[in-house]
Amino acid sequence: MTSLVFLPLSDYNAVLGEEKTLGEGEVLVYPSRMDFDYPSLCVMDRTYAVREKLENFTENGLQAADIISSLYIIVKDMDEIRALDELQKSIYGENASPIRRFYGFDTDAGEEKQKSFYQELTAQLQDRGYDAIAESRAVERIEISKMNGGLFFIGIFLGFLFVMAAVLIIYYKQISEGYDDKKRFEIMQKVGLSRQEIKSSIHSQVLTVFFLPLAAAGIHVMAAFPLMSKMLFIFNLSNTGLYIACTAACFLIFAVLYVAVYLLTARTYDKIVS
Repeated sequence: MTSLVFLPLSDYNAVLGEEKTLGEGEVLVYPSRMDFDYPSLCVMDRTYAVREKLENFTENGLQAADIISSLYIIVKDMDEIRALDELQKSIYGENASPIRRFYGFDTDAGEEKQKSFYQELTAQLQDRGYDAIAESRAVERIEISKMNGGLFFIGIFLGFLFVMAAVLIIYYKQISEGYDDKKRFEIMQKVGLSRQEIKSSIHSQVLTVFFLPLAAAGIHVMAAFPLMSKMLFIFNLSNTGLYIACTAACFLIFAVLYVAVYLLTARTYDKIVS
């Protein structure tokens, strides 16, 4: 499912500071969170030639926050948009999409004044009966920081909790097995097993117990990657490269902690059976 967003070339040039031109039946396209490599685009009963696939574009807030992909289509003029509007109304009837207008601007005011202005503007829009939505970066920044801060805290808390639980379970399991194996190693030493062979056996056993779960965790992360990407997509976190880098960094940190506990456990286990 893809959201199609049409806008006139004059608006595109004004917002981006460009001087692009289009011929009859030509369009510019900007695919957001999707791939688009086609020479033409068919919309209802109209076929357009794709003159250029844009690399950069300023998205509006509604589409940027949507969980589905968007395809921005820049047409020659407003007359073309009105013609498309009539076509989609004939197909969708009362469910047709309305023509929307977006107006954005910057201000030199401080954050508190920006918030006051946003509240006053919202109140004025409601009082005058406009079907309009106002957004303010100063207000949205606070809400997004709250959400991200909450997720960050939960991630650190649960990550630390699960790491400690895994470490303690494996550590005490190995220690309890060390006491169980002590007599067996004493018997093997009496029948001629060397100290080096005992150490090699200990490290082999502890290595298997420790690093098989680590390898399994890596496989699970790779298998869950598509699902986790979609979950992050809902929060408008669509930078897959950054997600891969963060996942790899977390896995490496986890592996370093794991190695430290492995060395501690192997030394303690060795002391017990020796």
